[in-house]
Amino acid sequence: MSPKPPTPVNTVIITHHSKVLDRHLGVPLVGLWIGLFALSSVFAALFLAFTLVFNQFQDSFVSAAKAQSGVLFAITGGLLLAAGLAVTRAVAAHRAARPAHLPRYLGVALFALLGFLGVRLYGYYQAYQAGLISLIGLGDRPFTFNGPAPHDALLFFDFQFAVSALHTLLVLLGGLMLAAILIATMRRTPLARLDVWLTVSGVYAAFLIVIWLGAFFAFYLSGRLYG
Repeated sequence: MSPKPPTPVNTVIITHHSKVLDRHLGVPLVGLWIGLFALSSVFAALFLAFTLVFNQFQDSFVSAAKAQSGVLFAITGGLLLAAGLAVTRAVAAHRAARPAHLPRYLGVALFALLGFLGVRLYGYYQAYQAGLISLIGLGDRPFTFNGPAPHDALLFFDFQFAVSALHTLLVLLGGLMLAAILIATMRRTPLARLDVWLTVSGVYAAFLIVIWLGAFFAFYLSGRLYG
């Protein structure tokens, strides 16, 4: 008697469609990752150069860092964090299918960024009045600093202004992006595109907060830690 042939087995291959990968590898997100990598390289180069110069002129740099306003740093940091949290809440509300909450959260984030820009401009005005901004073409006030080696301290303020100005421009760009998303929510843009751009805004807000933390350590905490 011949053996009974084995029962054929049907194999089913199941593939999983990852919404997370689609969200982070879409065209807008790929462009964002490339842009953030380039900007991160620029900021990393500035912070590295600042660190090298800091080690060379530590006394004058520590004195310059101690002259920074902790109140302005605290306010700008709080506003930036509030904007990031509001964007996070907007993303969560969208994914929970609660579109009525989107304008509220986006409005709070946009208002916080506008407040950040206002405080930052006020800080520039204060620095200009104190004679601590001396870049070419930015007025006729001479650089004045009551501390050790003012010429060395000038490098500190030039580094600070370069990082701060670039960061401010990026915050302004983020505000424009949030304004565009807010208008899109009011016009009921298709959900797929809205989800992508909300994700973009969340990643971008996190990037802005990280750069602020780097500037806070370099231009404020350094004077307290090394002093």
